[in-house]
Amino acid sequence: MTPALRESDRLRRTGKLVLMAGIVGACLFYWVYARPAATPTDDPPGYERAQNRQMRMLMGRTGVMMMEWQDALDLPGTQAVLIAAVTGLFSLYFFRAASVLDHDEKHLKKDG
Repeated sequence: MTPALRESDRLRRTGKLVLMAGIVGACLFYWVYARPAATPTDDPPGYERAQNRQMRMLMGRTGVMMMEWQDALDLPGTQAVLIAAVTGLFSLYFFRAASVLDHDEKHLKKDG
């Protein structure tokens, strides 16, 4: 085995570990934070509608949309998906670097 091949294998192994750690971390995050609250904090009927109306008056439709996005990002499921996606992208870096090393090695063998 050449040093570049061993380096690419090491990068692939690191990418797999990062990906597995991200998925396990996202699952653990969801499992810990998705538990129901001990006391329900439901708003009274019509409260959300009144809040959206006030937000629309103060900040327009964009303000309401941003508040809806913020509410969606506060959910544990959304946060777990974001954790998994970011670690997936990070592990993709390692797989890409390993692929480039293998590609360079093939071209060096052809030329040499």
